[in-house]
Amino acid sequence: MIAFRSVSHTDLIFLRAAGRGVFELHPSLLVLYYRMLGAHIGEDVRISDRAELREPDLLTLGDNCQVDNSNIRGFCVERDGLFRLDRVTIGRGAVINTYTAIAPGAMIPNSAVYGPHSSSHDDPSPPNYAAFNEFSIRQPHRLLQVFVAWPVISMVYLVSCMSPFPLLL
Repeated sequence: MIAFRSVSHTDLIFLRAAGRGVFELHPSLLVLYYRMLGAHIGEDVRISDRAELREPDLLTLGDNCQVDNSNIRGFCVERDGLFRLDRVTIGRGAVINTYTAIAPGAMIPNSAVYGPHSSSHDDPSPPNYAAFNEFSIRQPHRLLQVFVAWPVISMVYLVSCMSPFPLLL
């Protein structure tokens, strides 16, 4: 049986304003954040800080799985207007890529790969699609980031701030 807790409008405003707070500073803190919210997360799980994991108490993530910028939720409203609330299980070693939607009730098999822009309603993608996950891409050396990338980013930021034509949003 699943217990429900009513959430007030002020709670929702606070959650949107506060976000994940200090838990976004490091990937292991993000995993701890979801564990504290009730998610069952295995060892060596990698979760992107841009991933949207909703209803964490209904989520089970197996060992060594990778979740990129995707949408995983245990609740949805179906076409007929019916509410669906169900557990989501992601198996060991599974890879969920960018912009992938995992629906309530999905059971992702062990070592399955879901490619970019796919859904849990689709069949798994070929294993070579795991290369498109952000955790599979090697980052440049820290010295290269500090002495090349950050100065270029800072220069672009400075020039854009001094521009006489501000961006219209």
